[in-house]
Amino acid sequence: MQKNFHQLLLDTTEAEPAPVQDQPKTKYETECQQFKHATEEPLPFAMRQSLLREIETHPDIVKYFELTPSTLPGLVMNNQHVAIPVLLGLMEQGDISDLLDALVEMEVSINTMEVINRYAQEDS
Repeated sequence: MQKNFHQLLLDTTEAEPAPVQDQPKTKYETECQQFKHATEEPLPFAMRQSLLREIETHPDIVKYFELTPSTLPGLVMNNQHVAIPVLLGLMEQGDISDLLDALVEMEVSINTMEVINRYAQEDS
């Protein structure tokens, strides 16, 4: 049986829903992607500000960032202003001795010293 034009417009039994593109799969996926980007290169100002606002608003977000001793140097060198609240947030959530060891072992630079200084000021 051939369907007429109106039946085709109303019949949805054969149609599959179109895949939704670029929808976050998890609560903080967008921020996690921005954070990963922050460990690789400097973030554009607007993106950095957005990420910092999200960290300030939802401090528990930092546990989703998967910061490791091997990614910490990239974050500090590229986005030290993001590294500081992330380290402070992780400190409140548990043991970050591996990250602090990695921070201390990093090559001395203005960025590294700024992160250490701000961390020490906030920790005391």
